[in-house]
Amino acid sequence: MKVALHRFFAPKSGNTEDEYEDACEASDVRQLNEWSVLCGAVTDGASTSPFSGKWAALIATSYCQDPRLWHNQSLIDDEIKRTSDEWKNWTEKNNPFGLGQPWWREEKIKSGTFAALLGLTLLQGPAGEQRWHAIAVGDCCMTLLRGQNVVLSFPITSSKQFSNSPKLLSSNLEENSLSSTNFKTGEWAPGDVFFLMSDALAQTFLHLQEFESMDCKSFFATANKEDFADFVNEYRESHMPDGNVWLRNDDVTFLRLIIEQV
Repeated sequence: MKVALHRFFAPKSGNTEDEYEDACEASDVRQLNEWSVLCGAVTDGASTSPFSGKWAALIATSYCQDPRLWHNQSLIDDEIKRTSDEWKNWTEKNNPFGLGQPWWREEKIKSGTFAALLGLTLLQGPAGEQRWHAIAVGDCCMTLLRGQNVVLSFPITSSKQFSNSPKLLSSNLEENSLSSTNFKTGEWAPGDVFFLMSDALAQTFLHLQEFESMDCKSFFATANKEDFADFVNEYRESHMPDGNVWLRNDDVTFLRLIIEQV
């Protein structure tokens, strides 16, 4: 299994990269129990919750370190708890407001933080099996393209399904529900392309599909950081037929995985 990985991100317009609250991780192909495995994850920290960018980064790292912990319902709660403890330890050591912070800020940290997760694992078995497994909590999305035709979008299939209050993964375990976790499996083929996107970009992709003006070329054409910045700015400033902008002003993350022909 040979996969080309391309990672891109852009903070909200007017923000610096230090204020970016998404995260993106990907692993190299490695062997797990005779299977070749590659993982990718895109996460999106909720801007209204404390230190959500760190929570998003920890989730993405955890997923790519061992996706088996996230695709097994008997193990996922323990891994979320371990990651939550890591976030809590980090906030205690790195809280810039220190001991003199307002009581309401301390209570907000105790109540936890939130992020969306989209994790994808590609597998190739010893007998040539070609499978993929995906997990989603919230509104980060995955799209599978075959021959530049969209095969599926997961977990959201319509631009109208996005909202201002998606169910997210919380560092406060009491806020989480397994019913908010979506799983999907399938088979990949050489030449398949997977797009993993945070919510704003995923909504733009679906908008373009729905207005029947999308041939995917702009999503494939991005080759470097400068290309992606131009791509994001163009869609933030241009408008759909209904008058709304194509891309709302939010942190944007894009992980593109191309399974190469052998």
